[in-house]
Amino acid sequence: MTEVQLRQIWKKTNGHCHFCGDPVSLRKRGYRSQRSDGSWEVDHVIQRDKGGLSSTENYLPACTSCNRLRCHRRDRSCANCS
Repeated sequence: MTEVQLRQIWKKTNGHCHFCGDPVSLRKRGYRSQRSDGSWEVDHVIQRDKGGLSSTENYLPACTSCNRLRCHRRDRSCANCS
């Protein structure tokens, strides 16, 4: 993913997690062991296994903590919880 694409995704929520609203740092993309440090990951709005595309239109920023807990949210699933 290019820097331009990441910036487009990050700007969709003005640099905040789309789940909890906490601020995320554009420069801290990817998993980090520390929580609440502003790190974030790209989250699929519509999951790929449900027909969602891997495109900037289908991505939103999610802080690492929220994205790792997504399987516990309504209408979300993950392989580890099945």
